[in-house]
Amino acid sequence: MTKKSFLKRDYGSSYTEANRYLKDKLGDYLSAREIYNRTKIKTRTLNKWTKQGLIQSVQLKGRWYYSIRDIMAAIKTADIKDIR
Repeated sequence: MTKKSFLKRDYGSSYTEANRYLKDKLGDYLSAREIYNRTKIKTRTLNKWTKQGLIQSVQLKGRWYYSIRDIMAAIKTADIKDIR
């Protein structure tokens, strides 16, 4: 049995509605996993940047989501050692 995401568990067959809900709630935000899959930036780095005030994060249903705009700005100003 494959593990379902919290959206599929909570919203069942109305997965599209759940996506719309998240888009309305979060706008242009990504989860830590989505960020890692696309950029290889680790959660530890995201947490550090959040504590430093470089990026915004929002918690929804126990998961943290990070602003895409803030992440792009943080990548441009970060030292390469900070990212990995």
